[in-house]
Amino acid sequence: MPTAVGGQSGEVLKRHLLNLLTYVLYWITNAAAKGLNSVIQALKDAARGFRNYRSRILSSAGSSPVISAVS
Repeated sequence: MPTAVGGQSGEVLKRHLLNLLTYVLYWITNAAAKGLNSVIQALKDAARGFRNYRSRILSSAGSSPVISAVS
């Protein structure tokens, strides 16, 4: 856990206490959303130069199980 400059780690813990307790109680993260966003961004980067990036994304949807599950 990162520590604050000047020995203010207690304040950092107070500020993030609710988030820490939520994670400990429910084990919920946003990792799936970040993973899906990463796939979408990679497809958008691959579509540079196409007139319509959606057509590039849809043309590669057969090769990506994540995108085909979403669409």
